[in-house]
Amino acid sequence: MIAGKNIISLLSATLLTVSAAVCLSQDADEQESVEAPPEWTLRLSIPNTALLSQTIGQSEGIVKARQDPLWSSAEQFMSSARALVCQYLTSDGPASLDKLWPKRWDLYVFALPEDTDEVEEPVVVVIGDMAGNGTALHELWEDRVLPRLKTVAPKVVVTSSSLEEGLLYTLETRGKPTLGMVFSGESLILGLPDNVAAIADVPAKQRTLLPEAQLWKDVTSNALPNAIAQVAMDGAAAMQRVLSAFPEGSQERRQAQFFGLEAVTSVMCSTAPESGRFQERYVATLAPDRIMGLQRILLGRKPIVSKSRLFVPGDVAFYLAFSVTNGLDMWTAVRDELVPLHGDEVRAKSEKAIAHISSQLGLDFEQDVLTQIGPEVFVAVDIPPNADWSSKGKKRFRMREAPILVGFQIQDRTVAQDLLKTILTSPLAVGAGVTDQVERYEDVEIHFVDFPKAKRGGQLAYALIADFAVFARDGDTLRDAIDALVDRESIAATELYAADGKSAPAPLLLDLYANLLPIAKDVVTARLPDEKPVLAPLVPALTAVLEHTGPSRFSLRATDTELQIDGHAPLPLLTGGTTAAGLDQLVKPPAARKAKLARQRMRQLSRSLRRYHRVNKTPPEALEALTPRFAKKRPTDPFTDGADFGYGVSHSGKNWVLTSVGPDGVADIPVDEFVQQEWEAIRRADTPEAKAEAERLVYRFKAESSQAEKGWGDEGDIVETGKW
Repeated sequence: MIAGKNIISLLSATLLTVSAAVCLSQDADEQESVEAPPEWTLRLSIPNTALLSQTIGQSEGIVKARQDPLWSSAEQFMSSARALVCQYLTSDGPASLDKLWPKRWDLYVFALPEDTDEVEEPVVVVIGDMAGNGTALHELWEDRVLPRLKTVAPKVVVTSSSLEEGLLYTLETRGKPTLGMVFSGESLILGLPDNVAAIADVPAKQRTLLPEAQLWKDVTSNALPNAIAQVAMDGAAAMQRVLSAFPEGSQERRQAQFFGLEAVTSVMCSTAPESGRFQERYVATLAPDRIMGLQRILLGRKPIVSKSRLFVPGDVAFYLAFSVTNGLDMWTAVRDELVPLHGDEVRAKSEKAIAHISSQLGLDFEQDVLTQIGPEVFVAVDIPPNADWSSKGKKRFRMREAPILVGFQIQDRTVAQDLLKTILTSPLAVGAGVTDQVERYEDVEIHFVDFPKAKRGGQLAYALIADFAVFARDGDTLRDAIDALVDRESIAATELYAADGKSAPAPLLLDLYANLLPIAKDVVTARLPDEKPVLAPLVPALTAVLEHTGPSRFSLRATDTELQIDGHAPLPLLTGGTTAAGLDQLVKPPAARKAKLARQRMRQLSRSLRRYHRVNKTPPEALEALTPRFAKKRPTDPFTDGADFGYGVSHSGKNWVLTSVGPDGVADIPVDEFVQQEWEAIRRADTPEAKAEAERLVYRFKAESSQAEKGWGDEGDIVETGKW
C-alpha cells in the first residue's frame, strides 16, 4: 500500500510538471452562463486516488517486488520521508493529510485554436476536488506550508494576487513563474500562473459542469464501469494538429490518411482493476464519410473466434491471430488501399508479381490459392529459454533464429492437400531442387521440405492441424503445436482465455497475446550490468518485477463507426499511452513537433552515412549517393518542400554534419565550411558572445518566447553531427 501511495505522489508530481511545462497563449473570456462549461480537448480523470493507490499497491508487480530487499529498503525510505513531511506539516499524523488531500484529480487541456496553422498553445491545468475540505487545506497552506517553504527553499519566491473566484499563488524561480495555484471553493487548480488564472476566472458553478461535458458523456458511455482512470480526447482536433505538420499531397500526409487519422472524431481509454492486474478499454469513434485506408481494411473483415489458440503452445512469447475474411478479399483490399498511397505503379507491380508466381506454379494464384485461405491467419513466436541476450559476441540470440509458427485457416482440407502437392511439384520447386519427406506424429503428417538450390538453402516444415495449414522452420516446433492440441496445454488454457471458455467467444477481428516480460528480465540481466554499470544494483529488483508480472492480451473489435480494443495487462499501457500521445500532439506547437521529426529523420540518415562509410571507406560526396543501397528512400527536411537536409564533412574528414533549416526556413550554418572544433566551441557557449552566436545558429524552441514569436520565427538550424 505504501508503494502505491508513493507512486501516487510521483504521479501527482508528474501532473504538476506537465502543467508547468506549458504557457498560456490566449486568455479565456469570462462567461456568465452556467449552462455551457469551457470546452476542453483532452481530459484525464482519476476519480479516486485512494482506490488507485490501493490497486497499484496490490498489483502483481508491486507485490512481487516487495520480496526483494533493495525494493523493500527503498519503500521503507520513502515511507519514512513521507512520515517526516507529515510530521513537519501537522501534528495529527499522515491520516489527517490524507483526508485533506483531494481524492479526485482531473487534468484538462482547454481551448485549442480552430486554425491549426496558428502556433497557439492550449491551456493545461490540473484540478483537484477537495470535497468540502477546501478551507482546511487552504489554511494548512497558509499556516504551515508557506512559512516553511520560505525556509527550506529561499530561492523560490511566492506572491499572491486576488481573483474573483479565489486567491492566486505564484511560485517563481530565477525570476520566471513556474507554478500557479488557486484555492477556489472546493477546487484546487494547479498549472502555470496565467493558465490557472484563466480557468479560475470561470465562475465556480460553471466549472462544476466540466466533468459532465457532452464530449465526456458521449465518449465514456463505453468505458469500464469500475474505472480507476479515464481519458477522453477530441480526436478531430488532435489529428488535425498531426496533419498540419505535413504539406498537402506529401508522402507523410498520404500515410496519415492511409492510417485513417482524418476519420477519428474522439478517443476514449479507461482502466479498471482486475485481480492484481489491469483491464483496459480503448474506443476510437470514426466519421463514416472519412473512413479510408487501414480502417476500411479492418472494418471490412469477417469476425473470427481465434481457433488457432487451441494448438499454440502456452509458453509462447507472442501470438497474433487476425481476420482476412479470405485471402483474395484481403489481398484486393490491401492492394486497392495502397494504390492511393504509392500511386498506380503499386497495382502494376502487384499484378505482374501475381502473374509471375502463377506461371511458375502452374496455377491461378489468386483464384486457386488465395480463395482457399481464411477467415483466420495467425503467427506465433517462441523464445528459447537458453537464449543469449548479451550485447556482445557471435552467439548472441537474434530474433530471426526464434521458433515461429505461421498458419492459414483453410476452406477445404482435401483441396489444400492437393494445392500443396501441386506447388511442391511445380516448375519453380523442381528448379530449386525441392524434396518432400513425410513423418507421422500423433496421427498428423509432418512434411519436411528441403530446397538446397535456393540462395541460402534451407528447410521448411508444414502440417495440417485442425483446419489450418501450419508452417514452421523445423519439425520440433510443429510437434510442440500438436502436443499442445492433444494435451490441452495451449494458450487457450491460460487464465487470460479462461473467460472466453465459459461462454461463446465474442466475435473479434484481431487477438494479440504477449508474454514478453520474462524476455525483458533476461535482457535486463544480460545487458544492463555491462551497458549501464551504475544501474547494476537495481537488476535484482527489476527482475523481481519483470519475472512475475505475466502475459498480456489485447483484442480488437469493430462496428460500422467504432474501433474497440480490450486489454488485460500487468500495467495500464493504453491509458497512459493515450494520455502521453494526446499531450504531445495537443500541447506541442507544430514548430516543435516538426523539429522533433527533423531530428528523427537526421538520426535515420546518420545510420545510412555510417553504413556507407563502412563499405566504401570514404564519406559520400552528397546525400544522393546513399540511395538506393544504403537508404531505400532519402528522408527530407520537414521544414522545406521536400528538399534535402544540409550535409557537410569537416576539413579533417573525421566528422560530418546534417542540418535542417528550422522554422525560419533559412540555412544559418554553412555546412561546406564545417569545422568540428569551431562547432564544439559554439555548443559549449561559455561566453556571452558564444551564447549569442549559438542562439543565432542553433534552433531551440523556447516556451517563454513562443507567445510573441509563435514558434515559427525562431532563428537557427537544427543540427546533427557525428564521427565516422
